[in-house]
Amino acid sequence: REHLDMGSLILICLLMHVVRAFGKFGPLPSTSEQQVALSSTRAAMCSAIVTEMYVEIRKHSLLQSGEEDVWETVPAICLAVVQNYTLSRSKARGWRLEQRRVKLDDEMEPDLASLKHVMLLKKACESFVEEFQHELSGMMYKQTYERTSQQIEAEFCASDAVRNEPQLPPPKARRREHAASRRPMRKRAKKEAEAPPEAPPSMDDLLRKYDTDGSISNLLEMERENPEAMLDADQLEQVEHGSRHIQCAICRVMSKVALQRATKAKALRDEDALSEVAANLCVGTPEGAADYPKYPGNPPLWGELYLVLPPKGERGRWALRRLRKGEAPEEQSGQAEYDAMVVKHAMISRSCKANLYGEIDLSELMFRLTRAVTEGGERLTAGLLADNYCAKACLKDKDEL
Repeated sequence: REHLDMGSLILICLLMHVVRAFGKFGPLPSTSEQQVALSSTRAAMCSAIVTEMYVEIRKHSLLQSGEEDVWETVPAICLAVVQNYTLSRSKARGWRLEQRRVKLDDEMEPDLASLKHVMLLKKACESFVEEFQHELSGMMYKQTYERTSQQIEAEFCASDAVRNEPQLPPPKARRREHAASRRPMRKRAKKEAEAPPEAPPSMDDLLRKYDTDGSISNLLEMERENPEAMLDADQLEQVEHGSRHIQCAICRVMSKVALQRATKAKALRDEDALSEVAANLCVGTPEGAADYPKYPGNPPLWGELYLVLPPKGERGRWALRRLRKGEAPEEQSGQAEYDAMVVKHAMISRSCKANLYGEIDLSELMFRLTRAVTEGGERLTAGLLADNYCAKACLKDKDEL
Protein backbone atom coordinates (compact mmCIF):
# COMPACT_ATOMS: atom_id res chain seq x y z
CA ARG A 1 0.00 0.00 0.00
CA GLU A 2 2.90 2.32 0.81
CA HIS A 3 4.30 1.72 -2.68
CA LEU A 4 0.97 2.45 -4.33
CA ASP A 5 0.50 5.68 -2.40
CA MET A 6 4.03 6.83 -3.14
CA GLY A 7 3.63 5.96 -6.81
CA SER A 8 0.53 8.12 -6.97
CA LEU A 9 2.30 10.95 -5.12
CA ILE A 10 5.33 10.93 -7.41
CA LEU A 11 3.13 10.71 -10.51
CA ILE A 12 1.19 13.78 -9.36
CA CYS A 13 4.45 15.64 -8.73
CA LEU A 14 5.87 14.74 -12.12
CA LEU A 15 2.70 15.85 -13.91
CA MET A 16 2.16 19.01 -11.86
CA HIS A 17 3.70 21.36 -14.42
CA VAL A 18 1.74 19.67 -17.20
CA VAL A 19 -1.56 20.08 -15.35
CA ARG A 20 -0.75 23.77 -14.81
CA ALA A 21 -0.05 24.23 -18.52
CA PHE A 22 -2.96 22.29 -19.98
CA GLY A 23 -5.62 22.50 -17.25
CA LYS A 24 -7.38 19.59 -15.59
CA PHE A 25 -7.30 16.08 -16.99
CA GLY A 26 -10.64 14.63 -17.93
CA PRO A 27 -12.64 12.31 -15.67
CA LEU A 28 -10.88 9.26 -14.25
CA PRO A 29 -11.12 6.20 -16.53
CA SER A 30 -14.01 3.86 -15.78
CA THR A 31 -13.54 0.19 -14.85
CA SER A 32 -14.72 -0.89 -18.30
CA GLU A 33 -12.18 1.41 -19.98
CA GLN A 34 -9.43 -0.09 -17.81
CA GLN A 35 -10.51 -3.61 -18.77
CA VAL A 36 -10.50 -2.79 -22.48
CA ALA A 37 -7.07 -1.13 -22.26
CA LEU A 38 -5.58 -4.06 -20.35
CA SER A 39 -7.23 -6.63 -22.62
CA SER A 40 -5.66 -4.97 -25.68
CA THR A 41 -2.19 -4.72 -24.16
CA ARG A 42 -1.73 -7.70 -21.82
CA ALA A 43 1.38 -9.08 -23.52
CA ALA A 44 2.94 -5.63 -24.02
CA MET A 45 2.06 -4.62 -20.45
CA CYS A 46 3.67 -7.79 -19.14
CA SER A 47 6.85 -7.08 -21.12
CA ALA A 48 7.00 -3.51 -19.87
CA ILE A 49 6.53 -4.53 -16.23
CA VAL A 50 9.13 -7.32 -16.38
CA THR A 51 11.65 -4.98 -18.06
CA GLU A 52 11.14 -2.19 -15.52
CA MET A 53 11.23 -4.57 -12.55
CA TYR A 54 14.43 -6.13 -13.83
CA VAL A 55 16.03 -2.67 -13.97
CA GLU A 56 14.74 -1.63 -10.53
CA ILE A 57 15.88 -4.81 -8.78
CA ARG A 58 19.40 -4.55 -10.16
CA LYS A 59 19.65 -0.79 -9.77
CA HIS A 60 18.64 -0.79 -6.08
CA SER A 61 19.97 -4.25 -5.11
CA LEU A 62 16.53 -5.25 -3.86
CA LEU A 63 17.39 -8.91 -3.30
CA GLN A 64 19.62 -8.13 -0.32
CA SER A 65 16.69 -7.97 2.11
CA GLY A 66 14.86 -11.00 0.75
CA GLU A 67 11.71 -11.21 -1.31
CA GLU A 68 9.74 -8.62 0.70
CA ASP A 69 11.29 -5.65 -1.12
CA VAL A 70 10.58 -7.28 -4.48
CA TRP A 71 6.98 -7.97 -3.42
CA GLU A 72 6.46 -4.30 -2.52
CA THR A 73 8.08 -3.16 -5.76
CA VAL A 74 5.49 -4.94 -7.93
CA PRO A 75 2.63 -2.41 -7.45
CA ALA A 76 5.06 0.53 -7.31
CA ILE A 77 6.51 -0.43 -10.71
CA CYS A 78 3.54 1.21 -12.43
CA LEU A 79 5.22 4.56 -11.82
CA ALA A 80 8.15 3.47 -14.02
CA VAL A 81 5.72 2.15 -16.65
CA VAL A 82 3.91 5.51 -16.75
CA GLN A 83 7.23 7.33 -17.02
CA ASN A 84 8.56 5.19 -19.86
CA TYR A 85 5.48 4.08 -21.84
CA THR A 86 2.39 5.62 -23.36
CA LEU A 87 -1.04 4.36 -24.45
CA SER A 88 -2.45 5.24 -27.85
CA ARG A 89 -5.57 4.24 -29.77
CA SER A 90 -5.33 1.31 -32.19
CA LYS A 91 -8.05 0.69 -34.76
CA ALA A 92 -7.27 -3.01 -34.91
CA ARG A 93 -6.95 -3.84 -31.21
CA GLY A 94 -8.42 -0.89 -29.29
CA TRP A 95 -5.22 0.21 -27.53
CA ARG A 96 -1.48 0.00 -28.15
CA LEU A 97 1.30 0.28 -25.54
CA GLU A 98 4.47 1.94 -26.83
CA GLN A 99 7.74 2.98 -25.24
CA ARG A 100 8.31 6.72 -24.92
CA ARG A 101 11.26 8.24 -26.74
CA VAL A 102 11.93 10.42 -23.67
CA LYS A 103 10.96 9.71 -20.06
CA LEU A 104 7.87 11.64 -19.04
CA ASP A 105 9.60 13.67 -16.32
CA ASP A 106 12.57 14.50 -18.61
CA GLU A 107 10.44 16.23 -21.22
CA MET A 108 10.59 20.00 -20.87
CA GLU A 109 7.44 20.46 -22.97
CA PRO A 110 5.58 17.15 -23.09
CA ASP A 111 3.25 16.49 -25.99
CA LEU A 112 -0.33 16.84 -24.75
CA ALA A 113 -1.53 13.93 -26.89
CA SER A 114 0.93 11.59 -25.20
CA LEU A 115 -0.39 12.60 -21.78
CA LYS A 116 -4.05 12.17 -22.53
CA HIS A 117 -4.25 8.58 -21.33
CA VAL A 118 -1.77 8.68 -18.43
CA MET A 119 -4.33 7.81 -15.78
CA LEU A 120 -5.77 5.03 -17.92
CA LEU A 121 -2.29 3.53 -18.34
CA LYS A 122 -1.66 3.75 -14.61
CA LYS A 123 -4.97 2.03 -13.79
CA ALA A 124 -4.48 -0.71 -16.40
CA CYS A 125 -0.98 -1.38 -15.08
CA GLU A 126 -2.26 -1.57 -11.50
CA SER A 127 -4.93 -4.08 -12.60
CA PHE A 128 -2.25 -6.28 -14.16
CA VAL A 129 0.12 -6.23 -11.18
CA GLU A 130 -2.78 -6.89 -8.81
CA GLU A 131 -3.60 -10.00 -10.84
CA PHE A 132 0.01 -11.26 -11.00
CA GLN A 133 1.74 -9.81 -7.94
CA HIS A 134 2.47 -13.24 -6.44
CA GLU A 135 3.86 -14.67 -9.70
CA LEU A 136 5.90 -11.59 -10.57
CA SER A 137 7.41 -11.31 -7.11
CA GLY A 138 8.52 -14.94 -6.91
CA MET A 139 9.76 -15.10 -10.49
CA MET A 140 11.76 -11.85 -10.37
CA TYR A 141 13.24 -12.73 -6.99
CA LYS A 142 14.52 -16.08 -8.25
CA GLN A 143 15.49 -15.27 -11.84
CA THR A 144 16.73 -11.65 -12.04
CA TYR A 145 20.39 -12.59 -11.55
CA GLU A 146 20.15 -15.94 -13.35
CA ARG A 147 18.57 -14.89 -16.65
CA THR A 148 18.22 -11.85 -18.88
CA SER A 149 15.07 -9.76 -18.83
CA GLN A 150 14.32 -10.94 -22.39
CA GLN A 151 14.45 -14.58 -21.31
CA ILE A 152 12.18 -13.99 -18.32
CA GLU A 153 9.81 -11.97 -20.44
CA ALA A 154 9.69 -14.54 -23.26
CA GLU A 155 8.71 -17.34 -20.90
CA PHE A 156 6.31 -15.55 -18.55
CA CYS A 157 4.59 -13.12 -20.94
CA ALA A 158 3.92 -15.86 -23.50
CA SER A 159 2.24 -18.08 -20.92
CA ASP A 160 -1.46 -18.87 -21.20
CA ALA A 161 -2.12 -17.25 -17.82
CA VAL A 162 -0.92 -13.89 -19.12
CA ARG A 163 -2.17 -14.05 -22.70
CA ASN A 164 -5.65 -15.30 -21.82
CA GLU A 165 -7.94 -13.05 -19.83
CA PRO A 166 -9.28 -14.60 -16.61
CA GLN A 167 -12.73 -16.11 -17.15
CA LEU A 168 -15.51 -15.50 -14.67
CA PRO A 169 -17.15 -18.70 -13.33
CA PRO A 170 -20.83 -19.45 -14.10
CA PRO A 171 -23.29 -17.39 -12.00
CA LYS A 172 -24.22 -20.18 -9.49
CA ALA A 173 -20.62 -21.20 -8.96
CA ARG A 174 -19.69 -17.55 -8.65
CA ARG A 175 -22.26 -17.07 -5.86
CA ARG A 176 -20.97 -20.15 -4.02
CA GLU A 177 -17.38 -18.93 -4.35
CA HIS A 178 -18.44 -15.48 -3.21
CA ALA A 179 -20.20 -16.81 -0.11
CA ALA A 180 -17.28 -19.09 0.75
CA SER A 181 -14.76 -16.32 0.25
CA ARG A 182 -16.66 -14.00 2.57
CA ARG A 183 -16.34 -16.31 5.59
CA PRO A 184 -12.56 -16.04 5.95
CA MET A 185 -12.81 -12.37 4.97
CA ARG A 186 -15.16 -11.75 7.92
CA LYS A 187 -12.75 -13.48 10.30
CA ARG A 188 -9.82 -11.54 8.88
CA ALA A 189 -11.74 -8.25 9.06
CA LYS A 190 -12.62 -8.93 12.70
CA LYS A 191 -8.97 -9.70 13.53
CA GLU A 192 -7.80 -6.56 11.69
CA ALA A 193 -10.40 -4.46 13.48
CA GLU A 194 -9.14 -5.68 16.85
CA ALA A 195 -5.50 -5.02 15.96
CA PRO A 196 -4.11 -1.51 16.53
CA PRO A 197 -4.07 0.50 13.27
CA GLU A 198 -0.73 0.77 11.53
CA ALA A 199 0.47 4.37 11.34
CA PRO A 200 0.88 5.52 7.73
CA PRO A 201 4.39 6.65 6.73
CA SER A 202 4.99 10.38 6.99
CA MET A 203 5.74 12.53 3.94
CA ASP A 204 9.30 13.05 5.20
CA ASP A 205 9.81 9.27 5.51
CA LEU A 206 8.48 8.66 2.00
CA LEU A 207 10.63 11.38 0.47
CA ARG A 208 13.74 10.11 2.26
CA LYS A 209 13.09 6.62 0.91
CA TYR A 210 12.15 7.43 -2.67
CA ASP A 211 13.36 10.94 -3.53
CA THR A 212 17.01 9.91 -3.83
CA ASP A 213 18.06 12.77 -6.15
CA GLY A 214 15.90 15.49 -4.58
CA SER A 215 13.91 16.18 -7.76
CA ILE A 216 10.50 15.61 -6.15
CA SER A 217 11.36 17.81 -3.17
CA ASN A 218 12.57 20.55 -5.49
CA LEU A 219 9.36 20.41 -7.52
CA LEU A 220 7.18 20.52 -4.41
CA GLU A 221 9.22 23.40 -3.00
CA MET A 222 8.97 25.36 -6.25
CA GLU A 223 5.22 24.84 -6.34
CA ARG A 224 4.86 25.92 -2.70
CA GLU A 225 7.16 28.94 -2.86
CA ASN A 226 6.53 30.30 -6.34
CA PRO A 227 3.39 28.97 -8.07
CA GLU A 228 3.60 31.86 -10.56
CA ALA A 229 6.47 29.97 -12.19
CA MET A 230 3.90 27.41 -13.37
CA LEU A 231 1.76 30.02 -15.17
CA ASP A 232 1.98 30.61 -18.90
CA ALA A 233 2.86 33.95 -20.50
CA ASP A 234 -0.76 35.12 -20.95
CA GLN A 235 -1.57 34.42 -17.30
CA LEU A 236 1.55 36.25 -16.11
CA GLU A 237 0.50 39.23 -18.22
CA GLN A 238 -2.89 39.14 -16.49
CA VAL A 239 -1.13 39.16 -13.11
CA GLU A 240 0.98 42.14 -14.10
CA HIS A 241 -1.95 44.23 -15.37
CA GLY A 242 -4.39 43.12 -12.68
CA SER A 243 -2.03 43.85 -9.78
CA ARG A 244 -1.69 47.44 -11.00
CA HIS A 245 -5.41 47.87 -11.59
CA ILE A 246 -6.40 46.78 -8.06
CA GLN A 247 -3.49 48.40 -6.18
CA CYS A 248 -5.59 51.30 -4.88
CA ALA A 249 -8.40 49.01 -3.70
CA ILE A 250 -5.90 46.61 -2.10
CA CYS A 251 -4.22 49.52 -0.32
CA ARG A 252 -7.50 50.53 1.31
CA VAL A 253 -8.16 46.92 2.36
CA MET A 254 -4.65 46.73 3.83
CA SER A 255 -5.31 49.88 5.86
CA LYS A 256 -8.48 48.37 7.30
CA VAL A 257 -6.87 45.01 8.10
CA ALA A 258 -3.78 46.66 9.63
CA LEU A 259 -5.88 48.85 11.89
CA GLN A 260 -8.04 45.90 13.00
CA ARG A 261 -4.99 43.77 13.85
CA ALA A 262 -3.16 46.60 15.59
CA THR A 263 -6.24 47.47 17.67
CA LYS A 264 -6.78 43.84 18.64
CA ALA A 265 -3.11 43.50 19.64
CA LYS A 266 -3.21 46.86 21.48
CA ALA A 267 -0.22 47.88 19.42
CA LEU A 268 -1.21 51.38 18.22
CA ARG A 269 1.20 53.07 20.66
CA ASP A 270 4.04 50.56 20.18
CA GLU A 271 6.19 51.17 17.08
CA ASP A 272 7.89 47.75 17.20
CA ALA A 273 4.56 45.93 17.50
CA LEU A 274 3.14 48.02 14.64
CA SER A 275 6.15 47.08 12.49
CA GLU A 276 5.37 43.39 13.08
CA VAL A 277 1.70 43.93 12.18
CA ALA A 278 2.68 45.63 8.93
CA ALA A 279 5.33 43.03 8.06
CA ASN A 280 2.74 40.21 8.11
CA LEU A 281 0.04 42.01 6.11
CA CYS A 282 0.94 40.50 2.74
CA VAL A 283 1.42 36.87 3.81
CA GLY A 284 -0.92 34.22 5.12
CA THR A 285 1.63 32.48 7.33
CA PRO A 286 4.29 34.68 9.00
CA GLU A 287 7.89 34.00 8.02
CA GLY A 288 9.52 31.54 10.40
CA ALA A 289 6.22 29.99 11.49
CA ALA A 290 6.12 26.21 11.93
CA ASP A 291 2.97 25.79 9.81
CA TYR A 292 2.99 25.49 6.03
CA PRO A 293 1.15 28.27 4.14
CA LYS A 294 -2.50 27.53 3.45
CA TYR A 295 -2.07 28.28 -0.26
CA PRO A 296 0.96 28.04 -2.59
CA GLY A 297 2.84 31.34 -2.67
CA ASN A 298 1.61 32.21 0.85
CA PRO A 299 -0.86 34.98 -0.15
CA PRO A 300 -2.64 36.98 2.60
CA LEU A 301 -5.66 35.10 3.92
CA TRP A 302 -7.82 38.21 4.01
CA GLY A 303 -7.84 37.84 0.21
CA GLU A 304 -10.39 35.03 0.66
CA LEU A 305 -12.97 37.72 1.46
CA TYR A 306 -12.62 39.27 -1.99
CA LEU A 307 -13.11 38.45 -5.65
CA VAL A 308 -10.81 39.72 -8.37
CA LEU A 309 -13.08 40.38 -11.33
CA PRO A 310 -11.76 40.31 -14.92
CA PRO A 311 -12.09 43.33 -17.23
CA LYS A 312 -15.32 43.95 -19.11
CA GLY A 313 -14.51 44.69 -22.73
CA GLU A 314 -11.19 45.42 -24.37
CA ARG A 315 -10.51 48.61 -22.40
CA GLY A 316 -11.88 47.35 -19.10
CA ARG A 317 -9.89 46.95 -15.89
CA TRP A 318 -9.52 44.28 -13.27
CA ALA A 319 -11.52 45.06 -10.15
CA LEU A 320 -11.68 43.99 -6.51
CA ARG A 321 -15.05 43.20 -4.92
CA ARG A 322 -15.77 42.13 -1.36
CA LEU A 323 -17.91 39.01 -0.94
CA ARG A 324 -21.56 39.68 -0.29
CA LYS A 325 -23.25 38.46 2.87
CA GLY A 326 -23.63 34.67 2.73
CA GLU A 327 -21.30 34.37 -0.31
CA ALA A 328 -18.67 31.67 0.23
CA PRO A 329 -15.00 32.23 -0.61
CA GLU A 330 -14.25 30.80 -4.05
CA GLU A 331 -11.21 28.99 -2.59
CA GLN A 332 -13.63 26.87 -0.55
CA SER A 333 -16.23 26.31 -3.26
CA GLY A 334 -14.50 23.25 -4.75
CA GLN A 335 -15.18 24.64 -8.23
CA ALA A 336 -12.32 27.11 -8.63
CA GLU A 337 -9.63 26.26 -11.18
CA TYR A 338 -6.15 26.01 -9.71
CA ASP A 339 -4.61 28.45 -12.20
CA ALA A 340 -7.38 31.00 -11.60
CA MET A 341 -6.62 30.94 -7.87
CA VAL A 342 -2.88 31.29 -8.50
CA VAL A 343 -3.59 34.32 -10.71
CA LYS A 344 -5.91 35.86 -8.09
CA HIS A 345 -3.50 35.29 -5.20
CA ALA A 346 -0.56 36.59 -7.24
CA MET A 347 -2.43 39.81 -8.10
CA ILE A 348 -3.35 40.43 -4.47
CA SER A 349 0.15 39.60 -3.19
CA ARG A 350 1.88 41.79 -5.77
CA SER A 351 -0.44 44.75 -5.12
CA CYS A 352 -0.06 44.35 -1.37
CA LYS A 353 3.74 44.25 -1.52
CA ALA A 354 3.90 47.18 -3.95
CA ASN A 355 2.06 49.25 -1.34
CA LEU A 356 3.88 47.87 1.68
CA TYR A 357 7.36 48.47 0.23
CA GLY A 358 6.48 51.86 -1.25
CA GLU A 359 7.58 55.32 -0.07
CA ILE A 360 5.32 55.49 2.99
CA ASP A 361 6.06 53.35 6.06
CA LEU A 362 2.66 52.05 7.16
CA SER A 363 3.66 51.30 10.76
CA GLU A 364 5.22 54.74 11.22
CA LEU A 365 2.17 56.42 9.68
CA MET A 366 -0.19 54.50 11.98
CA PHE A 367 1.87 55.51 15.01
CA ARG A 368 1.91 59.22 14.03
CA LEU A 369 -1.79 59.35 13.12
CA THR A 370 -2.79 57.57 16.34
CA ARG A 371 -0.89 60.10 18.42
CA ALA A 372 -2.32 63.03 16.44
CA VAL A 373 -5.99 61.99 16.63
CA THR A 374 -5.88 60.95 20.29
CA GLU A 375 -4.55 64.38 21.23
CA GLY A 376 -7.78 65.77 19.81
CA GLY A 377 -9.87 63.19 21.65
CA GLU A 378 -10.60 61.13 18.53
CA ARG A 379 -9.85 57.57 17.41
CA LEU A 380 -7.98 56.54 14.31
CA THR A 381 -10.33 55.20 11.63
CA ALA A 382 -9.62 52.93 8.67
CA GLY A 383 -10.86 55.64 6.31
CA LEU A 384 -8.48 58.26 7.67
CA LEU A 385 -5.56 55.82 7.58
CA ALA A 386 -6.37 54.80 3.99
CA ASP A 387 -6.73 58.42 2.82
CA ASN A 388 -3.22 59.17 4.07
CA TYR A 389 -1.56 55.87 3.18
CA CYS A 390 -3.12 55.23 -0.24
CA ALA A 391 -3.14 58.74 -1.74
CA LYS A 392 -0.30 58.02 -4.17
CA ALA A 393 -1.50 54.55 -5.22
CA CYS A 394 -5.02 55.83 -5.85
CA LEU A 395 -3.78 58.95 -7.66
CA LYS A 396 -1.72 56.72 -9.96
CA ASP A 397 -4.86 54.62 -10.51
CA LYS A 398 -6.81 57.74 -11.56
CA ASP A 399 -3.99 58.83 -13.86
CA GLU A 400 -4.08 55.43 -15.62
CA LEU A 401 -7.83 55.78 -16.06
